[in-house]
Amino acid sequence: IADHLTLPDLYSAAVQTMKMTGQLQVGTLMFTKPVIWSQIIEEFYLRLGYTLSADDGVDLQLLELAQSQDKPVLNVESGLDQLQMLYGFSDEIQESILASTLSIDPASYNSTQMELYELWCEGDEKKLIAAMEVDTSDMSQEELALYEEYEQAMHNDRNEQMLQVAEGYLESGETVFFAVGLAHLLAEDGLVNALRDAGYTVELVSYS
Repeated sequence: IADHLTLPDLYSAAVQTMKMTGQLQVGTLMFTKPVIWSQIIEEFYLRLGYTLSADDGVDLQLLELAQSQDKPVLNVESGLDQLQMLYGFSDEIQESILASTLSIDPASYNSTQMELYELWCEGDEKKLIAAMEVDTSDMSQEELALYEEYEQAMHNDRNEQMLQVAEGYLESGETVFFAVGLAHLLAEDGLVNALRDAGYTVELVSYS
């Protein structure tokens, strides 16, 4: 990782934070990329809040529920697909993601995540979309180009692939519980709008 970071002191700051997570090992030093460090650090920050945990995520709960009922588990995208996407980011994007993560105040991060979680529980589409919008007005042209490249790979390309998978399941005639992350559902080019544009009926189910 050190060979691919150019910002002064970023590597040393990242190493210090990774030491706090307890996951700084030879493997993470030699065979991972900055974006993976960023994810490890964010999960560490989340654990510091003692309220939310990636271990209690909806995806893992659904997986455990399916396995307990002997239901087949089908892929929307594989773990390998996700790793290839993350590892495919340019050095500039990797560095930008890591620097952004290290600039986070853990308390503020957990507060923001809790607010988003409460909005998710509330189920208000407009509020959720507004909460996830990113203000790019203060970005330089270089920063904006990196952000757009990141969004294309992280969301746009994956949304298109998820739509193809969803349509395949719909056309198969099977009844499938299809789950993807919130960021892939409600964006302007998210799965909800894409399915509606494709002629499918998509309804919000309230459980409150």
